[in-house]
Amino acid sequence: MAVPSEKRLALVDNLNTDEGNWASDDGEEDYSGAIQKSFWDSLLENVLEGAERGAFIGGCTLGVPGAIAGGLVGAVAGGLHTIVIKPLAKLGRWLGIVA
Repeated sequence: MAVPSEKRLALVDNLNTDEGNWASDDGEEDYSGAIQKSFWDSLLENVLEGAERGAFIGGCTLGVPGAIAGGLVGAVAGGLHTIVIKPLAKLGRWLGIVA
């Protein structure tokens, strides 16, 4: 939970998958639930940020209809950035495709 929200999704790809390491939560916290909540929190944060940016840009160019359309497009773009673009960029770096 100490990891900044913008970096949490990058950690998901690096989690230890050995079931024995995750069998116990030491009685203090539901780690699996906390990880899932962290993912959804990060996704929601990026969707809302995208919606805000899209609404601003759309509103500046086309008024209220532009703000509505821009907000919707921005929300989708923010979500896609979180679940598609970031992991693909990380994969590219790992494979040596992208510097």
